[in-house]
Amino acid sequence: MALKHRISETNADAQAATTVEDVIWAYRENRNILLSETDSYMNADYPITDEQREEMRVYRQALRDAPSTFTVTWDDNAQLVQTFPSKPTWA
Repeated sequence: MALKHRISETNADAQAATTVEDVIWAYRENRNILLSETDSYMNADYPITDEQREEMRVYRQALRDAPSTFTVTWDDNAQLVQTFPSKPTWA
């Protein structure tokens, strides 16, 4: 049975067989990981300033919005390139 959401292809034929749904799925999965890594910052008792909490809130909203604006690109090794909003430098 073929893996439905296989994205890390290393040849042009496999890359060509990758569907839009596969790409969107992989992007959302990686975005969800980034969101989960920042969950603790949103707790009221997490030791950051109000300004830092607001920066994190804006970053997390940008992550949520990202799937509607991302573009698909491939590197020289036929690997999918995914770009995400930049996390605050202090985090």
